[in-house]
Amino acid sequence: MKTKPELTGDQIDALFDFVARKNVKYYDLQVELVDHLASEIERKQSEKPNIYFEQALQQVYEGFGVFGFEDFVSNAHRQLLIKQRKKWWCYFKAFWTLPKIFLSLAFFGFVFSCFAAFPYQSVVRANGVLFLGYGAFWMYNFFRNRPKIELLSNITTIGSPLESFFIWFTTYYSFLSNSIFPVWVVSLAIALFWINTYAEHETNAYFIKEQKQLYPQAFA
Repeated sequence: MKTKPELTGDQIDALFDFVARKNVKYYDLQVELVDHLASEIERKQSEKPNIYFEQALQQVYEGFGVFGFEDFVSNAHRQLLIKQRKKWWCYFKAFWTLPKIFLSLAFFGFVFSCFAAFPYQSVVRANGVLFLGYGAFWMYNFFRNRPKIELLSNITTIGSPLESFFIWFTTYYSFLSNSIFPVWVVSLAIALFWINTYAEHETNAYFIKEQKQLYPQAFA
């Protein structure tokens, strides 16, 4: 019975070097590509025992087309964004179903009552300070959980506190700070903003946990 050829450790390392030279810098994509290349090379060597490793690699690589791994990377990036948005939507949607909808309504009522009890500008500015605090926490958490090896799923995150801050800052001081909207509208906007922020945080935490399970060596 003919045994299936298996690549050596040196050949696997050569595949990682090959993929890196083709401008695939993300470790999670490198692992996926190397696994695919190795399987295809072993299949070719099983069909043609006399074919050299380098010849088989070139033939498999040519199968990716004229753009090489570019289409694979672009598709992986697109699929990851879709996956992240679906996960974010699950966390966000949960606040509008029982029993969390009561928490959402309670939070809206709390913000609304703050506007009734304190000056408009004070509530708006206090919310801005809270968000700056969250932004600092997000940056700390991001760098604390940053892998030592670059992962596509690490740099592609849902939202950004800094990006959101500029949008929120512009909204506050261009519109909301002038009190041109009813208080209930501003209260709803703030409540939705924090629910959205929570969904972003939970989504990023989910993917960090997944990365650590799939690629522990990237965090070692």
